[in-house]
Amino acid sequence: MKTIQYKDMGARIRAQRERLGYTREQLAEKLDVSTKFCSDIELGIKGISIQTLAKLSDLLCLRTDYNSLRRRAARTHRRTGNDGCTHPKVSA
Repeated sequence: MKTIQYKDMGARIRAQRERLGYTREQLAEKLDVSTKFCSDIELGIKGISIQTLAKLSDLLCLRTDYNSLRRRAARTHRRTGNDGCTHPKVSA
């Protein structure tokens, strides 16, 4: 069984959040968590529940296996197209 590397996972979450134009505050609001908790996730200080991971993966269009274990590439590099992720990109 592989171990989850929280710092690596957090870095992937942050990179995708920034790529999609979300602020940390916007993401926290959509996940119904505090901005501090989002920061702790991105810095690898805290882990997240399965429910929050599922919401996060949906919002950021990341596969949960990529997000937690980095087994596969992200589903998408953009939020629209033929990749199954249809959320509009957030404008800053």
